[in-house]
Amino acid sequence: MVAKSLRLRATKDMNRTLRGKKIVRDFIVVRAVPNLLKKTRIGIIVSKKVSLKAVERNRLRRCVSEAVRLELPPPPLAGWDVVFVATPGLKGATCAAIRGTVKKLLSLLV
Repeated sequence: MVAKSLRLRATKDMNRTLRGKKIVRDFIVVRAVPNLLKKTRIGIIVSKKVSLKAVERNRLRRCVSEAVRLELPPPPLAGWDVVFVATPGLKGATCAAIRGTVKKLLSLLV
């Protein structure tokens, strides 16, 4: 899981980030905007469009969160709000495939 201090929690911050720069790869869409903080905050959205079952959505959210935690550069990107939005194709993906996609997306942000 991503550390609590690095999570993007407020609805207004999520909405602002969803209007930012967009990068699409495989089954994940990343939206990012610069913030005025010295740290990067991460948000993850897995909607009911991906799966109607909460158990599946939570499993996918945990896989994406773990991939972000493992692939985030050691000194994290400074000053960005980043939201990972799952698409319906994520449902059939393995955690290893998710990690590879997250790695590609983070390299494009840097």
